Amino acid sequence: VSAYIKQMREVGLKALPIVDGLGWVGNWYELTGRSSDGIVDMNVKWTARSKPYQEKFVEKYNFKPSASAGGISYDAAGMFLKVLNRALEKYGELNSETIHKITAEEMATGKLTYGFADGAITMKEYKFTPEYYPDPLTDANHWFMPVIQYKGGKANIIYPLDLKEMDFMVP
Repeated sequence: VSAYIKQMREVGLKALPIVDGLGWVGNWYELTGRSSDGIVDMNVKWTARSKPYQEKFVEKYNFKPSASAGGISYDAAGMFLKVLNRALEKYGELNSETIHKITAEEMATGKLTYGFADGAITMKEYKFTPEYYPDPLTDANHWFMPVIQYKGGKANIIYPLDLKEMDFMVP
């Protein structure tokens, strides 16, 4: 993706670049530089709660994690641990049957959720409902990826308007 973005700028392509997944690479700006200014994407934003995770990640691996690839994976692992703990608590043992029961009876119905109070670092709350399962509930308080635009190495929310960090920039 980074090579495409750089080439797009080099040839002077007159288009609004919408690039899905640019921010999934932790060092995307080092790869693209100012060529990424104006790129539109949808991506998870780090929350203040993620700071300790990011610092430990950089210390261990020597590069910045992405909110999408690193943060959501961290949250998914936390939710899985919550499901395991609930299965052990309710059934007294962990096996595929008890894990499946908790997933079907509590997670898929919205009774068991995972959010900031549980240790999530990217989304306020991961919640499933029978109407949308296996997809999570999607809105500003649950699973949510705002529309962002990159400028100067920073991902800035441009939509929804109530979360807007900068005005849309015509490239």
